[in-house]
Amino acid sequence: MADTASQRQDHTQRRLTICFVGNTNNYPFLVASAMRGMGHDVTVLLDRTEQLHRPHGRYEGFDLVTAPWVRDISQEVTADGWTLNHSEELRPQRLKQYDLLVLNGFGLALAGGRGTPSFAMLTGSDLTQLANWSSVGLLWKNLHSLGLLRRVLACLLHARTVRRQRRAIRRSFGVSYFVRGVVPEADRLLDGLGVGSRQRTSFMLSDVDHIVPQPLSAVQRPPSTLRVFNVARLNWRQPKPAHMSELDMKGTDVLLSGFAAFLQRTSADAQLVLVRKGIDIEATEREVERLGIAKNVIWLAEMSQAEVFEQYAMADVVTEQLSTSYVGMGGLDAMAAGRPVIANTRPDARGEGLLREDAPVLHAETSDDVCRHLQRLAGARQQISSLGEQSRRYVEEWHSPAAAARRILSMHAATCRGFAETL
Repeated sequence: MADTASQRQDHTQRRLTICFVGNTNNYPFLVASAMRGMGHDVTVLLDRTEQLHRPHGRYEGFDLVTAPWVRDISQEVTADGWTLNHSEELRPQRLKQYDLLVLNGFGLALAGGRGTPSFAMLTGSDLTQLANWSSVGLLWKNLHSLGLLRRVLACLLHARTVRRQRRAIRRSFGVSYFVRGVVPEADRLLDGLGVGSRQRTSFMLSDVDHIVPQPLSAVQRPPSTLRVFNVARLNWRQPKPAHMSELDMKGTDVLLSGFAAFLQRTSADAQLVLVRKGIDIEATEREVERLGIAKNVIWLAEMSQAEVFEQYAMADVVTEQLSTSYVGMGGLDAMAAGRPVIANTRPDARGEGLLREDAPVLHAETSDDVCRHLQRLAGARQQISSLGEQSRRYVEEWHSPAAAARRILSMHAATCRGFAETL
């Protein structure tokens, strides 16, 4: 009989070979870096060509040549929801060399279910679109302009993607997603896949290792001017499109109304910075004109994550989601940058890995809430600095990539111990 005690120690303490596949824009790349810092042998496979999904968009000067642990397979993989062509890196025999797979985005359908223990790091669309059978019917409706044969083929290929995605989630030893109650539709999908409470976990990350807070005194702007940077996408009109989940709704209309009320009540010198990203850009432009705040709004083109970091440093306060979504990496990174954040913190959905009750976030659900917080901060440079310092300390303690890495590795170790104990 095997010595299970020594096997437990081996599984929890040995150097692991780990492969990340999928979207590197949000959590995965940070967790991969943290695991490397712990001494594990980590490989990251870049499967997307968009800047948003590559470390180049987050870190200026990132060089694949000097980072051999990051490999670009995007030219060998087509992941458009219709077809999934496997790169050589994703062949079963190659994946067997790893002790652990961490999968996100299309990475679940590309590499999931291959026998290697896997952890599913889900975002909204990974589950509610790519693992949802109803998305096949939605695709059929959206492709009405195509010929019948092309339409049928596209839906068959997408159905294959959904089947693979669901299989990978079902077979994962751990699944990270928001706590139960944040997205009821997602809860139903996970329950239908048989993902139990022991498999499910939740964490939210901030890039505390790379973001260096800049003091307000370094900002070249009159102290009397309040600059508000909105990091959330411009998604707000209801009813929401069928292909989007509640996590995609950001409440831009609440922000605009609150900012307009703030200007009317105080006659303050204030700027609202909006980024042209989201499905409601034109509707937002019309709402800005209707509210009469155009002269106080600064429009920026969609930018890299590195440029977003620069905007944090230039802002006095950052606004995040004000609707049915949840404070995400944009808000947490703003806190890491030492800036106060105004957002709907969803006090109805507290739980493991999410914002604690003592989080120094200025909670807002209505335009009046937004207006009140802006009135409180206008001209209060010392208060802004104090809140920013509290925000930085908070994310350092509760939302570091290392904490998420330890949680995944702990779940992996428990899975390996369970296997050893059956020998």
